[in-house]
Amino acid sequence: MAALKRNIWTLYFLIVIVGVALLGVSLQQRWQETLSDETAHQLYRAELISQSVHSLFRTQELVLDVVGRELLDSGEPLEERRETPLLDSILSVNPALVGFGLARPDGTLVRISTNMDASRLPNLLENPSTAEGFRQALESDVMVVGRTYYMDALGAWLIPIRKALRADDGSVVAVMTAGLEIGAEGSVLGQDLHDGPEDSVILFREADKYVQFMSREGATPERYSASQVNEERLSAQRRDFEEGTGKTMADIMASPEAVSFHMTRDQRDYLTAATFDARYQIWTVSETRFAPLYRDFMGTLVPYVIGFVLGAWLLYLLFRVIDRAEGERREELLYRARHDDLTGLLNRAG
Repeated sequence: MAALKRNIWTLYFLIVIVGVALLGVSLQQRWQETLSDETAHQLYRAELISQSVHSLFRTQELVLDVVGRELLDSGEPLEERRETPLLDSILSVNPALVGFGLARPDGTLVRISTNMDASRLPNLLENPSTAEGFRQALESDVMVVGRTYYMDALGAWLIPIRKALRADDGSVVAVMTAGLEIGAEGSVLGQDLHDGPEDSVILFREADKYVQFMSREGATPERYSASQVNEERLSAQRRDFEEGTGKTMADIMASPEAVSFHMTRDQRDYLTAATFDARYQIWTVSETRFAPLYRDFMGTLVPYVIGFVLGAWLLYLLFRVIDRAEGERREELLYRARHDDLTGLLNRAG
């Protein structure tokens, strides 16, 4: 009987141990599903926004080229600054843009849309906020996206885009420039691209390591436009990037597909997806903190654990009932073995 009792509780503990193992496997699978779903979401969003931004830039590059050629073909000398109705008409049908200008290679704007304050126009080659981007435009055959900055003449934050217009001999005749509006609702550059307070969408400049655009709770152009990633920190992040993806930076930058990786920044863990636009030298980054993933997983973990504990407790009660029944049955058998069935007196065995 003692052996039977031991076997009953051995069976109980064996069931509990197997249950713990199965619970661990189930929770591990649930966590992997949560992580996989979120990774797929971040990858999809990074690629979708990157494609949308590329399409926007490509369209505006064609607009700059066509409009710039139209202004040059008018034959008017680029000496005096003039407001040009043609630019206003294009702005009226192109809501993505907030202003137009045609600049000479020396950085002087000579053709502008009428919504600009001419008295506050900078020289694009001398203004610290525009000089580097303007020089890049002079040297590039494709449209150049400049650093996000506040333009006093328009009274607005914008992303400058510039396209050099060249003569047949390759020399720059003029630079067509425009500003993309930031934060418009429903726009690919809107402030509603992120999903919550711990989620972000970032456009990051490869050339000078400045943030181009950010959709995040509390993020404003005043704050993120001045944000530049430290070279040492960036190098460390890229090493982690390569280790996490198993690819070199050259391979990642050459591929149109987004890659995902885990990173730690400011003592916080992030799940990040990124893809690179080689034409415009822009990274599109979609990321979320792990904290909401942990909270979501805890929503699964707690019911699982409570269910397991209740099941183990009910099983314990069942085994205790069985154990007591076996004990009572054993006592009854011992009593019968030691007492006479008729008289109830102890027999010789008793």
